[in-house]
Amino acid sequence: MGTYKIGQLADRTGLSAPTLRYYEEIGLLQASARSPTGYRLYDSAAEARLQFISRAKRLALSLDEIRDLVEIWSGGECAATRAQLRHVVAHKISEVRKQIEEHATFERQLEAVYEKLHDDVQPDGCGDGCGCVPELPHVERTMLGHELRLIATSQCTCGGDCATSGCDCGCGCCNGNIASGKGGDENG
Repeated sequence: MGTYKIGQLADRTGLSAPTLRYYEEIGLLQASARSPTGYRLYDSAAEARLQFISRAKRLALSLDEIRDLVEIWSGGECAATRAQLRHVVAHKISEVRKQIEEHATFERQLEAVYEKLHDDVQPDGCGDGCGCVPELPHVERTMLGHELRLIATSQCTCGGDCATSGCDCGCGCCNGNIASGKGGDENG
C-alpha cells in the first residue's frame, strides 16, 4: 500500500489540495501519517474515501449528510450505508420536485405577465401606474402529476430521525405516509 503527499492525492482524486485540507479541517479526511519532513501522507484508504465523498457531492449531498454517510461507510457496513443513502436521496428527490413545482408555477406567472404586456399597451405612453412592469398574478400552484409521486418504502430508512410534520420523503415512519395511505408506491 503506497502513500501520497497531499498534491499527489489531489492529482489522483481530481480535488484541489485546499479542498483536501478543508476536508481534514472538518473531519472528513485524515492523513494516515506524516513524513519525516512533516508532510501529510495519505494511503489508498484515504483515496477511496475521497472517491466516495466525490460521488456523494455529485448527488448534491451536503457535507453534513456526507459526514454521516462516511461514518457508516467507513465501518464497512454496505447495507447500512445504502439504507441511509436511500433515505437521503429520497429527501433530495422530494426537494427537487418541490423546486420543479415552484419553477413551473413561476413560469405560468411569467407567461401571464408576458401576455399582459402584449395586451395592455397604454395609448398615453409610460408613466405612473402604466403597467409596464405588472405585478406577478396569482396562479394556481402547479402540482406534479401522478407519475412523479414520492418514493415510498414499507420499511423505515431513516431510523425515525426525520419523523417531522414536514417530512414527505416517503419513508414508512415519516409523517405516517405509508400507514395513512398518503404518498407514493407502497410496494417499495
